[in-house]
Amino acid sequence: MKKLFFLILTLSIFTNLQSQWSEQTSGVTTALRSVSAASSNTAWICGASGVVLKTTNTGINWVNVSSGIPSANTLISISAVDENLALVVGYNSTNTYMYRTSNGGTNWTQVLTESGFYDAVFMVNANTGFMAGDPVNSRWSLWKTSNGGVNWDSTGIFCAAGTTSEAGWNNAMYVVYPKIWIGTNNTLIRYSSNWGASWSGLPTPGEVNGYALCFDWANGNAGLMAGATAMLQTTNSGFGWTAVTMLGTGNVVGITFTNLPVDNFTIPAWYVRTSTTIYASVNGTTWTTEYTAPAGNFNAISQAKPGRGIWAVRSNGGIAYHTIIADIKKLGNETPANFKLNQNYPNPFNPETKIKFQIPKSGFVTLKVYDALGKEIKTLVDQNLSTGFYEIGFTADNLSSGIYFYKLISGDFTETRKMLMIK
Repeated sequence: MKKLFFLILTLSIFTNLQSQWSEQTSGVTTALRSVSAASSNTAWICGASGVVLKTTNTGINWVNVSSGIPSANTLISISAVDENLALVVGYNSTNTYMYRTSNGGTNWTQVLTESGFYDAVFMVNANTGFMAGDPVNSRWSLWKTSNGGVNWDSTGIFCAAGTTSEAGWNNAMYVVYPKIWIGTNNTLIRYSSNWGASWSGLPTPGEVNGYALCFDWANGNAGLMAGATAMLQTTNSGFGWTAVTMLGTGNVVGITFTNLPVDNFTIPAWYVRTSTTIYASVNGTTWTTEYTAPAGNFNAISQAKPGRGIWAVRSNGGIAYHTIIADIKKLGNETPANFKLNQNYPNPFNPETKIKFQIPKSGFVTLKVYDALGKEIKTLVDQNLSTGFYEIGFTADNLSSGIYFYKLISGDFTETRKMLMIK
C-alpha cells in the first residue's frame, strides 16, 4: 500500500486547510519566479531584477540577499540546500547565467554562462546537482555537479532534442537521484534513470507542454505533471499516465506534494496556475480550491524536504505560506471524559518535544506556540479533529533558549502551559 500514489482517506480529519494559508511580506513588488524550500524554517526565492530573497524563520522575515547579482538579470529558477548554499539561474538580453552562494547570499559567484537558455537547477544534496537548458543545435544543454555547484560538467550527458524547437520550463525539472525528469513543449518528458548518461522520451498524451512536474522524494515512482490543458498522474516514474481533472484556468506553473503523512492517513498535494488561486487534493485525483490570494498571479510553489512549510510566490512580489499539520498521532480509539492539555515532554527540551492533549467533543481545534512576550511563534494544529487523545511533536531549531507557552483552544475550552527550551 505504501507504493500507491496517494493513500486513501481512512479518517475524516483533513478538512478546511484554507485557514492554514497566510500572506507574508517580501519587501519587493517585482515578479517572483521560483521558490526553493530547504527546510521548515529556511526558504529562498528569486525573480525579476536580479532579486533573491531568503528566510530562516519560516517567513516571519524575508531578507533581500541579491547583492552581487546584476539587476539586469531575470532569475527564473533557484535551488537551495540549506540557509547557506543556493544556486540560481537567469538571463538578460544576450546571455544566460548561473550564480552560487555558500554564505547565505552575502556573496554570489558566477559559475556558468552561455548564449543559450538555462531552464532550471536542482540540487539533490550539498554535493550533487543538475542543471538543464534549452537545446543548442538540437542538443539539450545539460550539466551536473558533484562538489556543491563549484564546478559543472556536461561530459557524458547527451540528450538530442526531437525537434529543433524543443524547449524546457523553469518549474519542470525534478531529480530523485539518479532519476531526472525534464518537461518539454513536445508532448513528452525527457527522462534519465542513470544520472544523465542516457535519455528517453516519455509521452504525455493530452498535454503538449509540461510546464510543471513533481515526483515523490522516496523513489520517484509517483508523480504529477501538467501544462495548459491537462494534468497527468503516474505511479511508474512517467512510463504510463492517467488523466486527472483540473480546476481553474491558465497554465499550471507549479506542483508540489509532501512525503509527510498528515494524521497518519493522507498525503496532500497542491498546484498553482497563472491565477490568484491555490488548489489542493488529498489523493492526487480530486481537487478543491483552497486559497485565493488578494492580488498577483502565482508563478511557483514549493514544499520543504524535509519539513512542513509550503511557499507559493506571485507576479507582484506576493508570498503565500502554509504549514502542513503533520505528525499528529491519535492515541487509540477511546473517548476522553474532558478536555485536557498535558505538560510537554521532555521539559526542558532541545530542540524537540512532544505535546499531548485530549478532546471529548469533535470540533475545530487550534494549538499554538508563543514566546514570553505573547508573540505567536508556530501553529501546530488548526483543523477539525474527532474526539480522542492526541500527540504532536514540536521542533524549535530556530528559536533561542527561553520560556515559551503553548495554548489549546477547542470551542469554549482554553488551556495554556509553559515550556522551557535550553540549548
